[in-house]
Amino acid sequence: MFSAFKEFIRRQRKYEFEDPSINSNSSEFEVNNWIISRFVIYKLVPVVDIVPFPVNEQALMVASVCRIKPTHIFE
Repeated sequence: MFSAFKEFIRRQRKYEFEDPSINSNSSEFEVNNWIISRFVIYKLVPVVDIVPFPVNEQALMVASVCRIKPTHIFE
């Protein structure tokens, strides 16, 4: 089952992702969750897997990076 999922993901790597930030001038944190979810499933899960971080935490990290747009990210 999981190998079939990885094969499906491998075939879907042609996605272009737009900026998910909805209100970049607002003080509230708001992003398009569909774009974030698609990025996590198609780009991060095949590389990182789901063991170190659950999918929802990966989505939160991606959303915060897209919203804040830092110049450097430290582990």
